[in-house]
Amino acid sequence: NVESAFWLYTILINDEEYGLGSRDLLQSLYDLGIQCRPLWQPIHLNSPYTSAQTLGTDISIDLQSRAISIPCSVGLSEKEQTKVVESIISLSNSYSKKI
Repeated sequence: NVESAFWLYTILINDEEYGLGSRDLLQSLYDLGIQCRPLWQPIHLNSPYTSAQTLGTDISIDLQSRAISIPCSVGLSEKEQTKVVESIISLSNSYSKKI
């Protein structure tokens, strides 16, 4: 029997629908005191593998450019979780109104 550990929460950002690109969102959240991270770099882009043959890497590159991992620590309080969620929603609303 296998159960998810719910260890990593990653969201995909469609900049046209959201109104802000993933890297701009990362910076905006950081400015609000919320530390997020881009999704891991695809392995074929790491130094030891740059000369290795690759096939079908477009999806991994797209995911890495649009995905961010939001805070997910077991020590994250409900209040902190709410701040993260509300900030992501608020930033979308404020930027999409400018379009």
